[in-house]
Amino acid sequence: MVQGEFFMGDNATLADMHLFDIVENESKVSFPEFDFSKYPKLESVIEAVKTNANVTGYLTKA
Repeated sequence: MVQGEFFMGDNATLADMHLFDIVENESKVSFPEFDFSKYPKLESVIEAVKTNANVTGYLTKA
């Protein structure tokens, strides 16, 4: 399913941003007991979005 650093390759898309939002702002809050480590590809996409320079810049301003 994951085609590179992100879902569709080496560049982040809206799908990656949406997934990041769902996982970070909904799933981890609503279901803190959920073990994301069982899904390493999902974790790697979330980490890639989280460490993206543009996203990091946005999150530090928020």
